[in-house]
Amino acid sequence: MNENIVELLYKIKFTNEKKIAVIFNEETVTYQKLYDMSNVFYNHIIQHYMKKEIVCVICKRSIELIACVIGIIRAGKAYFILEPNDINESIISILNAMPKKVIFVETQNHLIDETVLMGGISGDNIANDSYVMRKGGDLLYLTCTSGTTKNERIIMVEDRNLLCYINAYIKQFNMREKDVVLQQSPVYYDGFAEEIFSMLLVGGTIVLTDTANLKSPQKIVEIVKKHSVSILPSTPLMINELNKLEIMPSIRAIISSGDVLKKSYINNLLEWTNVFNMYGLTETTVCATCYMCSERDDEIIPIGKEIEGYHLELRNMIRSEESNLEIGEIYILGQGVARGYWNIEENVVIKFMENGEQLYKTGDFAWKDRNGILHYVGRKDRQIKIRGNKVNLSHIEEIIYEMNNIDNVVALDCGKMQNICVFFISNQHTIDDIRAFCQRRLVYYMRPVQYFKVNEIPISKTGKVDYKKLREMYDKKKQIKNYDEKSFSNVERRTVQCLIKVLENQIKQINISLNNSWEEIGIDSFTYIQFLVEIEKELNIELNDEVLLKGEFSTVKEFCDYIGEYIGNEE
Repeated sequence: MNENIVELLYKIKFTNEKKIAVIFNEETVTYQKLYDMSNVFYNHIIQHYMKKEIVCVICKRSIELIACVIGIIRAGKAYFILEPNDINESIISILNAMPKKVIFVETQNHLIDETVLMGGISGDNIANDSYVMRKGGDLLYLTCTSGTTKNERIIMVEDRNLLCYINAYIKQFNMREKDVVLQQSPVYYDGFAEEIFSMLLVGGTIVLTDTANLKSPQKIVEIVKKHSVSILPSTPLMINELNKLEIMPSIRAIISSGDVLKKSYINNLLEWTNVFNMYGLTETTVCATCYMCSERDDEIIPIGKEIEGYHLELRNMIRSEESNLEIGEIYILGQGVARGYWNIEENVVIKFMENGEQLYKTGDFAWKDRNGILHYVGRKDRQIKIRGNKVNLSHIEEIIYEMNNIDNVVALDCGKMQNICVFFISNQHTIDDIRAFCQRRLVYYMRPVQYFKVNEIPISKTGKVDYKKLREMYDKKKQIKNYDEKSFSNVERRTVQCLIKVLENQIKQINISLNNSWEEIGIDSFTYIQFLVEIEKELNIELNDEVLLKGEFSTVKEFCDYIGEYIGNEE
């Protein structure tokens, strides 16, 4: 597939004129009709905006949106799609800072410069096969790494990047004219390009639906059955919900990407269809590896081997303290690696280069088994230090999943002391169950301090864990669960009060038992000294040097017994 992308689109249109290209609710368009619809946008750009390099489109998921994208690339321009609900101050500032652009809007937005109402675009939609010849290095689309967060990074994807990936994607899943895909990715996400162009370049059919329907597993099943969907790309968390529902006979492949896939998410699905796990980043044009899942897999599904056109290397190898495996950071090379980040403020491209080679350092860690299959370990930014010890939060999650009947679990570093808390969903296990299991399976410095049983884990629009919202949930839990005062002696009660005083500004929720170790409640050497100062003030005593070593007391109870005896001797 070395041809120009618009040449490929035209060839497919020419050979599949009467075939249905897109279905949206009850509306259908053929390949010829879709191409004719794109003429309106193509002609308008050619006539009025040839000096513009980028066409921003603010539009909801629709047939018109796909036609607009085709018209844009036929005109030799790059597209940047956003949904109307995603427009915020940060996005507006990005759009207004972009040079050489025009903005097509579904509904008028007066906060954004240079907008053109899509309904007011004029031009012929009669048969017109013209297009601007594109090159492999031309800019094809821009996309945000995280949709609409405060820290958007704009990625620039070239024609050759997408064609490299789509070529591999089509081959990997043997896609053909009779295939039907349910388009689910947000329109601003790179998965949109994957789902749209993989079908358009083989003559398949794209099924669109309202965003609200895509949030309901039951609705997805209904749509799949109604339109005989054969290819279903989705996120691990939605796949987990589909795993609980009925068989969808038309599905020949469910494709997971965007987050860690777990065996418990797909155990029922594997009985009647094929499930694939893909790994990649927006910076590398969607995905770079693929793995066909099996009933023999462990709970954490491997990410597999590189797909055609990509080359993956593990560099900066280290031996994992938790697993005793040689792990390394994933570097991705090949034509699928995007051009780079666009620094909007300075209007420069930060290219993905190192020593003259095009590559992207992912910040993800993995290990390779003897069959060359990659196993995902976790992100570099999920590596934290607890009292001088390196801890991988993903490893803690993996261990807890060994309990079975855990629907979801997320480990989070919390507070200034980087203590670990765990959010989990389970109908079978209590907080005490999880705590006891962690006590048995994890070394002391890896054990979570706080446990929260919740009904749901917040999810972003791209189907990943929303860590920002999770931290907000954590911050709301300001109460301190401490002790039953009635069962405590005077010394024990006052000691625990001092513990709370030094900890309450550092972590939000504490479960204190007299049988806790210092590590379990988040006391490090520095905080221990602060605690001793509070004890001396509270009890009006001056402690001996021997008490300065917290290792002398393995539990809070042992410390209280010492203080009780110390006070008695002083008296």
